[in-house]
Amino acid sequence: MIASRHEGKPPYSQTSAFWTFRLSFAFTAIGTAWLVYYRWFKMPLASKALNAAKAKANVTGYDIHALKATLKYFGPRLFGTASTWL
Repeated sequence: MIASRHEGKPPYSQTSAFWTFRLSFAFTAIGTAWLVYYRWFKMPLASKALNAAKAKANVTGYDIHALKATLKYFGPRLFGTASTWL
């Protein structure tokens, strides 16, 4: 049986693991910052347009009947899933 050179050691260095970990967060942070910038500066009237559309359609944005139906059918699953996270 031929023994490996890296027996007992991971196939990557500690430095490459460090940079991979840091860059995975950096790419996500850059994407999130771009989305915040775009939403804040490029779409300032989106909320006003949404509210105008709701007022025109006579919709409040909250549907109690749909919420009750959702809790009736999915309530036990939601409770079971949430309780396992605790």
